[in-house]
Amino acid sequence: MAPLKHSSRLPPVPAIFAAEVEMRFSALLLGSASLLAAADIAAAADLPIAEPVQYVRICDAFGAGFFYIAGTDTCLRISGYVRAETHWVDGDTELLRPGGTNSEFNNFTTRARAKVMFDAQTSTDIGTIRAYVEFEGTRGPQDYPGTYPDEFSIPATFIEVTSDVGIFTAGAAGSFFDFYSSDDYGTRIDIDDNTTEQTLFAYSIVGPNGLKGTLSIEDPDSGGRRLDGADDYEGLELPDLIGSVRVDQGWGSAQAMGMVRQIHDVNGDGLGWAVGGGFNLLLPIHNISFGTQFGYADGALGYITTDPGGIGDFSGPDGDDTNQAWMARAGLLVPVTDKLSTWFDGSFTHAEDDAVDEYDYWTFVAGASWAPNDNLYMGPEFGYNNLDGDDPGEDGELWGVMWRVESSF
Repeated sequence: MAPLKHSSRLPPVPAIFAAEVEMRFSALLLGSASLLAAADIAAAADLPIAEPVQYVRICDAFGAGFFYIAGTDTCLRISGYVRAETHWVDGDTELLRPGGTNSEFNNFTTRARAKVMFDAQTSTDIGTIRAYVEFEGTRGPQDYPGTYPDEFSIPATFIEVTSDVGIFTAGAAGSFFDFYSSDDYGTRIDIDDNTTEQTLFAYSIVGPNGLKGTLSIEDPDSGGRRLDGADDYEGLELPDLIGSVRVDQGWGSAQAMGMVRQIHDVNGDGLGWAVGGGFNLLLPIHNISFGTQFGYADGALGYITTDPGGIGDFSGPDGDDTNQAWMARAGLLVPVTDKLSTWFDGSFTHAEDDAVDEYDYWTFVAGASWAPNDNLYMGPEFGYNNLDGDDPGEDGELWGVMWRVESSF
């Protein structure tokens, strides 16, 4: 018999036995996978958990919206707005808007504006150091034909150091003579509102019960508060000196202020001065607020009025021939709902020069604002101005309407 040939093939396995082997092998694989997974979980539990990365570190020491500048102890807040307006104005424009004829006057105008504000504050051993700056860009409006100008400005930029011994302010900031401006939008038809920012150096002492006293030296040319009339100023030799006392409490706030200046004229210097006061009351009726400011000026009209009659600070021929004015303005802000508010503002100004030329100026503004959310508001405003001079041809009036929409951030 021939020998059997060698073969690598195994003899056939019975079917029942093969199925059992396959089932046991699968169970072994599943068990091994479970043990490996449990081992991985146990190992992962022993590993340290990484903290989430905080790219912006919030600073709550100075109010909402501040964050730390990376690598410093300085807190910064960035805010601002974008605004668009449309206006329609009519009346005696040749008198109250000189520069052209009534037929050349732009009754319809628009304005677009953007403002960005940077507020940086740092706590130090000498107190809180604050650096503040506003950047503002505006297109339009313009009273007479021509392309609307693109204007860029820095309305305010100042340094403020607050410590236990007081507050030091240096830069372009709101004048310490000013207190209440207005509640209205402020457009082509406005009340007689002369508040402004000026370059200044001031020191304030803070007392108990919300009391604050301030002494400030201010540059009137930086805020347009030297008003030429029949005679013109010479170069600026000395700054204006301002003093004010203010109180802020739960019922509202109040202020009394005064200023004195040199009137520099080639025919002889003079002295200009102004005094004023104001208060702002929070009425216990539906959160209504009432604000007012009043003042008298002799040779320094720019601190209390925009001088729409063009009398100026002095008539000449020397600086002692000063002009006088007094004014009062007030406003009522009335919240209707949490999203709708209205306001009613007005002012009266009387001015007269050394030659007994005089005028009265009346204004009234009413408007409303609807805010569907915290970052958007819009609404209309109506304004009326009346100039009553003592000579023929010096009387005139203007009226206007506008619509504004603004988004803040």
